[in-house]
Amino acid sequence: MAITKIHSVWASVQKAVDYICNPDKTNGELLVDSYSCSPATAGAEFDMALSHGTGNGKNKAFHLIQSFAPGEVDAETAHRIGEELAEKLLHGNRSYVIATHVDKQSVHNHIIFCSADNFTGKKFVCKKRTYWDIRRMSDKLCEENGLSVIENPQKHTGLSYEDWIAKGYEEPLRDKLKRDIRECIKLSFTYDDFIRLMRERDYEVKGEALSYGSGKKTAKYIRFKAVGYDQFVRGCYRSLGKGFSKEEIAEAIEKQAAIKAMTAPIPVKKMEDLVKKIAPYNKLIDRSSENFKDSPWLNRWADKKDLQSVAHAYAQVGDTVQLQEKIDAARKGASGIQASIVEIDKKLRALKELAVSVRSYQDSKKYADAYKKARNKEKFYENHESQMIIFEAAEKEIRAKGLNPAKVTYEQVIEGIEKLNAQKKSAQAEYKSLSNDLSEKEQQLDLINTYIEKNQIEAMYLPGKPHDKNER
Repeated sequence: MAITKIHSVWASVQKAVDYICNPDKTNGELLVDSYSCSPATAGAEFDMALSHGTGNGKNKAFHLIQSFAPGEVDAETAHRIGEELAEKLLHGNRSYVIATHVDKQSVHNHIIFCSADNFTGKKFVCKKRTYWDIRRMSDKLCEENGLSVIENPQKHTGLSYEDWIAKGYEEPLRDKLKRDIRECIKLSFTYDDFIRLMRERDYEVKGEALSYGSGKKTAKYIRFKAVGYDQFVRGCYRSLGKGFSKEEIAEAIEKQAAIKAMTAPIPVKKMEDLVKKIAPYNKLIDRSSENFKDSPWLNRWADKKDLQSVAHAYAQVGDTVQLQEKIDAARKGASGIQASIVEIDKKLRALKELAVSVRSYQDSKKYADAYKKARNKEKFYENHESQMIIFEAAEKEIRAKGLNPAKVTYEQVIEGIEKLNAQKKSAQAEYKSLSNDLSEKEQQLDLINTYIEKNQIEAMYLPGKPHDKNER
């Protein structure tokens, strides 16, 4: 289980980073990592990224805290989960520092990330929805790592409707009216029964006459007035919602009566109206509802529908052995595409880190050039220490990748990132198409196998058929 909190940093980023990197809290900084920046110069590097940014606002960074239940996770696992959370939230587009604290009973992560996107310059917008997105990501990571999550988190502390009623508060008129209408519909065999039952509950009813077949002009809406109230409430969508007009009430009573008195064949269209969910060509009819009990005609209709679904599946797939082979091939193909997407993500992460290093190198190179020409190098370095450290760190990172800092430009790296993003987008589209096709084939095979198994079981218990060898 992990609890998450997030707040903005608008004063000193470096002080905040220095606090979370405290050696006494992080096992001598063994539990400190960063992305596209150095913990020692994060404040200056964030400022550099912000100078390229767009948008107003004083937020320089955001501080995300992820705290785990005491004794549930070790420090190394917590740190890895924190890094995965930062990647899911920031997509490798913002610099961050992560530190895992072990000085308290509960292990917890601190993630400080730059407000500005390293590539678009857009500032991070933290809204109420952002918190719940972070919470959902964190919970998913906890589940993947075998940790507990908080079930049904409470967003507010108000009373439930039932508790509110139980404490003696008056039920709103419209709620009471809707409840009484539903109850009277259940107890009615005809529309006239419904009107009589509503009047027995002390409602004054007007405009109840139905228009079809009468030849007389009737009121458009049925209206109800409860005892103690001066105004009528219309039975319409605007006042009570769907299902409360007189035509809808009459139709509901008619369908209910037809189901209760079902003793003869009913047209197929009428059957479909009586069953809430009609099976598409990928599943069998669900016969668990009360409608199917003691109703041979409804079951016969369901048999017909099931047979149509299976016939449709057979027409599409032909041989089930070949279908299984196609499913296996599709799974293998999807797995291969997924692996390629993972590889593209790895390359993207490396290029994004390189892009930040190259831009930092280019932005701070003027200070390095000025340092070479300075008469008092010691004083110059002291006055521009953070810029010089950024330059030296960026140069080191670029050379570590086997590149010459003077022969690589920020534009070249961005072009490479754009190409990889295009490859990833194409691979994701292919994976989605293959996954949809795979899902459809699996549903077809499951439909056929379920139908065959169902009919085999029913055949075993047909009257007069021996059930085992001893009865033969």
